[in-house]
Amino acid sequence: MQQLKILFFLCLIHTVSFAQKDTSGKQTVEIISSFKPALLKSAKIYFSGIQLSSDTEKITRPYSIPSQNLFYTYRSISIKPLALQIDPSPSLGVLNYIKAGYGNYATPYFNGSVGWGDGKTSLVNIYADYISSKGKIANQDYDNLSIKGEGSYFLPKQELYAAAGLRKRNYFLYGYNHDSLQFDKSAVKQSFQLIDFNLGMRNIVDIQQGFSYNPSLKVDLFTSKNQLSENSFLLSLPLQKKWREAFFLTFAATLDFTQYATKQLLPENLNLTNRVVQLSPAVKFQSNQISIKAGVSPAWDNMDFVLLPDISAEVVLQKKAIVLQGGWVGSIKKNTYRLLSDYNPFLSTLKSQTNTRAFEIYGGIKSSLGKHLNLSARASWITYENYQFFINDTSNANDGKSFLLSNERSLNNLKIQGDISYILQDKFSFTGTIVFNGYSGMQDNQKAWNTIPMEMSASMKWWATKKLLLKSDFYLFAGSYYLEKGGISKRMQSGADLNVGAEYKFNKQFSTFINLNNIFGGTYERWHNYPVYGFNFIGGIVFHF
Repeated sequence: MQQLKILFFLCLIHTVSFAQKDTSGKQTVEIISSFKPALLKSAKIYFSGIQLSSDTEKITRPYSIPSQNLFYTYRSISIKPLALQIDPSPSLGVLNYIKAGYGNYATPYFNGSVGWGDGKTSLVNIYADYISSKGKIANQDYDNLSIKGEGSYFLPKQELYAAAGLRKRNYFLYGYNHDSLQFDKSAVKQSFQLIDFNLGMRNIVDIQQGFSYNPSLKVDLFTSKNQLSENSFLLSLPLQKKWREAFFLTFAATLDFTQYATKQLLPENLNLTNRVVQLSPAVKFQSNQISIKAGVSPAWDNMDFVLLPDISAEVVLQKKAIVLQGGWVGSIKKNTYRLLSDYNPFLSTLKSQTNTRAFEIYGGIKSSLGKHLNLSARASWITYENYQFFINDTSNANDGKSFLLSNERSLNNLKIQGDISYILQDKFSFTGTIVFNGYSGMQDNQKAWNTIPMEMSASMKWWATKKLLLKSDFYLFAGSYYLEKGGISKRMQSGADLNVGAEYKFNKQFSTFINLNNIFGGTYERWHNYPVYGFNFIGGIVFHF
């Protein structure tokens, strides 16, 4: 037993000695396994390459470049016998201002405007204008006052708009022989007053695939002191519906009603009604190269039925450089006292109202030469029915100082008009117009009394510097025929009028202006016996706020 213990002890010592010797070396662990990891093969989609056929069709996407001009072509209005050529009030971006001045012929002048609103939900503007003058001839005086307010309220899809105005004009019948006759101012005074209202609603976005509308109601309350009263109501309902891609269906219905009554008219006063009802259905085709409108307008002129044509077309040639136009259109012009007195303020009280019908066949061309020069020419053959001529009242009571109307049952006019404009951004603009009228075929009158056979007008504006604006207006017309006492036909001399003006800005708030009118100093006559003022000027200041 003792021997076994000794043997076990010796083996243990030998084992310990061997382990200590092996720890000085490097140990390794080797793992042997039969499992080998591998990725599963995924299903792959293979596309077969098929060559696509080439598309040779060329898609045209027209794009119209907007005009880079800030001033647009307009027609200069004719110069009235007593009106001074005043610089029109600023409009775009200049709503709050006061413009005041004074000139020779005892001429005070005031013009102003004020506006509110952001233009997105509402907008209100108020305008005021006043001018008066006293000429060298007895009773060669006038004064004009105009106040107007207009506003709009914007809904998500519609715009509600309204306007109201007051206009007062005083003229005097000074066209008599001042060597032998004298009149008190109250006896020759022509006093006009107009109160007008306008209310309407139009859509500002397309609804129901291109349907648009703009119904409106206009009311005019016109009076001439101790002479007459004239109230007019105009109801208009224009509609348009887009049909397919380039076709439009249009329809318009108008009702124009006027009640006319005289005061202190001998041998008895008049009380009459003037009504015009018109329906205007039409079809329009509009594309980038051609525009055609075809319609017809049945109308009732005081219960007298008339069918008015409404056909027009425009064709674009040579990449929009040339536009050909033509058409056959008809219209009815109401000869109310208010409209006629705007044209000739020396008109006597009307004893009847007859409306003028016009049928026009026209053709023309418009062209753009470069980026700034525009030209147009148009020739028309116009046939009138019941045209109204102005003739001097040569009776002993009036001695030619007022005008009457002479009705012409049938009248033809060959009218040729040319226009030119050169516009260089907002720095320079020039516009010019020339018109020739050839009246013929009269049955009731010997001549086309007091019509203008030729007139030419031009207007220029030039910003010479950032602060200095120069402008000029020119008007030339050929003399017209008038009827003297005893039925003698005579012709007035031609007239020319040149106006120049300037405006200088000191800063954003203050500027000054001066206008020189009728520089030639001629006292030409637009209406027989009514010479205009000679050379006159007006100057003043402008305050912006």
